[in-house]
Amino acid sequence: MSSGNAVPASTAGSVDPMGRAGPERAAVPESFAEFWTRTSTGMVAKAVMLCGHVQDAEDAVQDSYIEAAKVWDRIGGYQSAEGWVYKVMRQRLWKTARARSRHRKALLQLPVPPGATQLENDTASEVLAALALLPHQQRMVLLLCCVDRLTQEEVATMLGIRRGTVANHLFKARRTLAAALGMTPPKGRADRDSLLADRTWAGPVTDPLDEALLGAGTWLRAAFETDPGSLDRIRDHLAQHGAGQDAGQDAGEGAGTRGEGA
Repeated sequence: MSSGNAVPASTAGSVDPMGRAGPERAAVPESFAEFWTRTSTGMVAKAVMLCGHVQDAEDAVQDSYIEAAKVWDRIGGYQSAEGWVYKVMRQRLWKTARARSRHRKALLQLPVPPGATQLENDTASEVLAALALLPHQQRMVLLLCCVDRLTQEEVATMLGIRRGTVANHLFKARRTLAAALGMTPPKGRADRDSLLADRTWAGPVTDPLDEALLGAGTWLRAAFETDPGSLDRIRDHLAQHGAGQDAGQDAGEGAGTRGEGA
């Protein structure tokens, strides 16, 4: 793998990966259209990383926003709305991945950010391609632990599996991905909880594999901001289902301000 990140890697965003509906109200309540404009790019990027297939990612994201629109009067005024959509999207991908994995090959025909160098494009593409080839359970556990920075116990609770299963998936995923990217494979079963116990930690990411995943996620979000084809298809589907009637117009006008959280 080429040295360096696709883009400067950022630490995990403000989205609550657990989708907890906390009591904190947003300082300024958003309309559904405003929420879509702000969050959709990051949500599509997250979904593509989780499932390794653009069409499956689009399906999961559009279903999640449709569900959010149905209960927007209840969740729209709270800061946790983005985490709520992320949780619904992730659950959809988790449930459908097993059935589809038997006949679904990874499909990553992605746009390219105009400001990225060839090295950055090659690096991000290499990370995303290797990630897409992992078994779906390993890929989701890896991203929840290394990108969303959840503990093994939290991931086990979220996915309805044992903590030992989470640790096994994480170990295998990190070893396989490191080998595919030409990195030194991790030694032993590192206890990720010792690193991730404090989810408020905001220091620099020092693990090369975590850094590569975060950098690829940031590159992917920038790619979808540049070429919003997936977002346009999802927005059209939302309009067909009557989800946020003004989302189409507002999202089109705000295309340059999309997305948080990849």
